[in-house]
Order: sequence, then C-alpha cells, then structure tokens
Amino acid sequence: MSLFSISQFFKETFISPGRVKINKLKEHNVFFTNLSNAISEKQKSSYELIGHGASSWRYYPMGVNKRGLVYGNGFSNNKTPALDIVDLIKKSIEVDPKISIELDAHYAPDNHFIKQKYPNDGAYILHNLPKWDKPYMNKDSVVDYFHRNTIKNTIDFFVQNTYYQESKVYIELKSNKECIDINCHADYCSIQSEKLAKELIPYTSYVREDGQNWLCITSFSPLALKTFRDALPENLKDKFDYVLILGYTGSWVKSKLAQLKGFVPRFDSQINSFIVHSDWLNTIWFSAQGISNYKTVFNDILLKRKEFYEEEKLTFSYSTYQKKAKKMYQLMQKNKSEKLKAEIRSFMLDLDYRI
Repeated sequence: MSLFSISQFFKETFISPGRVKINKLKEHNVFFTNLSNAISEKQKSSYELIGHGASSWRYYPMGVNKRGLVYGNGFSNNKTPALDIVDLIKKSIEVDPKISIELDAHYAPDNHFIKQKYPNDGAYILHNLPKWDKPYMNKDSVVDYFHRNTIKNTIDFFVQNTYYQESKVYIELKSNKECIDINCHADYCSIQSEKLAKELIPYTSYVREDGQNWLCITSFSPLALKTFRDALPENLKDKFDYVLILGYTGSWVKSKLAQLKGFVPRFDSQINSFIVHSDWLNTIWFSAQGISNYKTVFNDILLKRKEFYEEEKLTFSYSTYQKKAKKMYQLMQKNKSEKLKAEIRSFMLDLDYRI
C-alpha cells in the first residue's frame, strides 16, 4: 500500500468512522434519539441535528495545500477541491430543512494581500487555522475561494432564503493554546472574537417565529466566548447562544488522538470553573471519546451550579462520528445506571455524500 493510500485509509477509518451516508440519515437519527433519551433524565421526542462542516464531511474546506488548492476531506488526500459553502448548505437543506449548519471563522491579518484586495470581506470559512504567512496563500485560486466563502456571504444567503426559521448556524472561533486561558490579555487573542461580534450584529434583526436564537457561537476557548459576548451592546448579548466545546481528559495517548485535527485543550479545573460561574453559557459540546465518565463529570458541574443559579439552563450536545454507531452506544453507555441530570440539546454528525 502506498503512503498516499495509507494516509487516505487512516483519514477515512480513524478520523470519522461514524460518518453517515444520506440514505442512512433517518436510521442514524432514530438511533441517536434513542441513545439521547437513554443517557439523560430529560427525554424528548426529537433533537436538533447539527451538520459538522456545513453538513459535508467530503467537501467542506479543511485546509490549503502548497499548490494553492483549498481542499476537503475528499477522495484524494489533501487534493479534493472544496466546494462553495452556499452549495453545501443548499444540499443540506434539501436533505433536511431543519438541519443546523456548523462553520469555522478566521480573519486575515491586516497586512495580508487578501485584505488589501478585498478589505470588506470579513471572516473567511476554513476548518484549519490558515497559514497566512505562506506564499501559496496569495495565489489567485486561494484568494478567489476565500472571497466567495466569507461568513458574510454565507449568512446573507442563509437569511435571504429564510433558512434561519427552521435551521441554526453554529460559528466556531478557533483558538491556539495561549488563547484558551480566560486570563490571557494578549490583543491577538481577543481581536477575532471582537471582529466577529461586530460582523454579526446586523443579523440579530432576523428573528425566528419560535423565539429561539439561531446564531450560535462556539469555541474550545472560554476567552473567545467571553470576549465575543463582551464586545456586544448590552441589549444584544442574549441574542446569541454560547457553546463551549470541551477537549479531553485522561492519558497522553488520548491527548494525541484529540489533536488529530488541530489543537484541542485538556479539560482542566480552570475550564471547569468557567462553566460553573458563567450563567450565560447555554451549551456544552463534548465527545464521549474525549471526556471520560462524562455523566459523573457533568452532574458534578450541575450540582455546583445549583449553588449560584436558581434555574439551570445549561444543556449538552455531543458528536456522533468518532466511532461507528454501535461502538458509540457502548462508549456512551458505560455506566447505564447513571443519568445526565440535564437536557441533551442536540447531536452533531458528519454527513458524507458525493457530487
């Protein structure tokens, strides 16, 4: 087997073994609806479904190669062209009008060529942290793709088609190791959040009939979430949902597995304290692969929050793609006798189709 074949086999087997084909989507949703009811005291008839990477495992923009190709996970390792986000959203909504969309936001440095050419673009959509200093980031193919695939263009398309009435948008603010720390005062750790807050303010005028927030800000970084919220006018702070993504607990081996797709922080006492003392935090996203004994861990957090808040509004969401369904069930039900004492809000999947 060639090195390329090994690389692609590793990606498809270990990065997202639980990804779902369109014709298996209904079966997947029934399975994880039942699992959600099994693990939580607060049962529901249905759960929000979130499509990881604009609901396309194969065509969502993951990174940029040295030839200037913005690539997805695809058929060929780092060589399958990513498609435009609006096309991926069209496909997702066609499959399920209620499926929510997950995106990643990045801002180019002020001195970068793309900022000089398109100063009003705002945030760009890419999974990995862009290597802005690399020469290939100035190639026409990269600049053109980024210019078409901005957060602004995407959200404009979303609201123009009134998708927000049934679907939600989750925008992840990426962060490096230093910017995880809630006490960090480095300017570059706050500027991305502040820019995104300013960019999204106009869209708060679009309101769902059911009154739920449809714009949701997510990050591994407590600092990124707090900075985003602090940058908003007082009357708009609660127009967004805030979702903290938890990393991992446990061994060195688990830490290496967690880093396969980028920096992921250890779930430590500082992050635990942030959750306990942030009444505005809406949701915790987690992977049962990353957080050992998640029911015990989260129930302890919920118990501590009771000391400060009369009403518990914290909900939980989990990802389904780290393992195939049956193995994910076994992982999440290691301790069947214990139940999560809070609501499961949603589960997030990797949807895989070919165009």
